[in-house]
Amino acid sequence: MIFSEYIFNGKLLDNVVGDDVDLVKENSRLDIIQEEEGDIPGLYRLSCNGNYFQITTIKNRIVGIEFDFEYDTEKKYLLRDKELDFYIGYTTTYEDCIEFLTTCNVNFKATDFDENNSQILIIKSNLILRFYKQSKNKTLFKASIFNLELYNSLINTN
Repeated sequence: MIFSEYIFNGKLLDNVVGDDVDLVKENSRLDIIQEEEGDIPGLYRLSCNGNYFQITTIKNRIVGIEFDFEYDTEKKYLLRDKELDFYIGYTTTYEDCIEFLTTCNVNFKATDFDENNSQILIIKSNLILRFYKQSKNKTLFKASIFNLELYNSLINTN
């Protein structure tokens, strides 16, 4: 249920944006991608059941969690809401995702930027699902949470 918790509740292995990254390090394997330097965030890769998430930190606090569906374009990930199952992945269309979220009564906001780019904001988790047009359909390529307000508040404190 990793993806259900991540998408619907903004949790990854019981960690959320705002948590201290050291708590994640104690309980999980984090690989550093980029050291934090000044206002440049630190980036970590977290392996979770063979799936890789990117954790963004500033001043040792998690400010973002991202998953890129483009790394494995064939794989599907289970989302479960009560009794409804839905498999998402790189080939999931914008329309199918909206239909599932509507059926599950998930509070969301869908935005079409242009004919090629759209996103769905899951209100409860503040997670954004990003879609772009490939051939004839808009398909899912990224899921991300980033708290810019938290990032700015941490940058502006000594």
